[in-house]
Amino acid sequence: GASSRLTPLELDANLQVSELMYRNLLEGKKVQIDLDAGMDSWYRELFGEDWMKKNSFQRRELERQAKESGENTPMWVEAASDSADLASEVLQLTRTGGECLRTDAVDREAVVELMESLLVKLRIAPYARCGAGEKQHGLRAMVGVMWHFYDDVEVISLCADCLRLAMTGNQQNCDSLLAIWTPVFPNERHHGQVEKGWSFLRIALDAFTFQAGGDLFPRATGTGCSEGRSDEAALKLAQCILQARHSPLLDAQLRLLKEPPGTQSCAHRTELKEMLPAVLRVTGQLAGRLKGSEVLSDLLQLLELAK
Repeated sequence: GASSRLTPLELDANLQVSELMYRNLLEGKKVQIDLDAGMDSWYRELFGEDWMKKNSFQRRELERQAKESGENTPMWVEAASDSADLASEVLQLTRTGGECLRTDAVDREAVVELMESLLVKLRIAPYARCGAGEKQHGLRAMVGVMWHFYDDVEVISLCADCLRLAMTGNQQNCDSLLAIWTPVFPNERHHGQVEKGWSFLRIALDAFTFQAGGDLFPRATGTGCSEGRSDEAALKLAQCILQARHSPLLDAQLRLLKEPPGTQSCAHRTELKEMLPAVLRVTGQLAGRLKGSEVLSDLLQLLELAK
């Protein structure tokens, strides 16, 4: 829980201490360690009372966040565990320590088992939604599932339901989902790197377009699942995308698509701008087949922000 986490000030203090200890060791100086003194006494002696007051405030904030999210409750722990396991199935670490979407085959059976387990928890427990969003593991993983299984009706439907529920009543998950960047190899994301965003919208709309009968944006082939496409799966993906409307980042990203991407823009933003005409066309065609669908009407209205 919060008691096991370090505040930003404590993290910085630990880095300073590590640097000092290594310097002393390199210089052959003896490192003095008082095992009887508590950490607070040590912090007070080294950084002073003003630092202690600021750190106390940060500790209270961590405790408040932990209580609000149900951190370390059974549902939180189980959902966080499922999410971390799912991330390990669809993401990979590169030789340089970065993270990207897995390039080799993904174990479909393992993905389905983890998502079915996660879905049960997300349906009944708000704390499970917080656990799924812990360190964005579950959010990145589900974006990865959409990437790998765009042509698998069962998996993509399961993923859309899980991701929609993870956002329901959870503003932090909603905002985090729109902010994360889950790149395709050879691009990679390193721990602590500033997020570039765009991955959810680009990957979810691509999967939606395929399920609704359109063409996938050019890339490597998918899973080759015989189930193929389904209007029902497309509707689930549309509902998932619409759930993200609760984040102001979705509105902002769609409006930014009106502008030409800059030279430093990530690939997902550039691709999304190229995809948009096809997405709008396929959404209109699906709305024609499923007359009276409020979901598709709302999605079309949302996508109009990018025109």
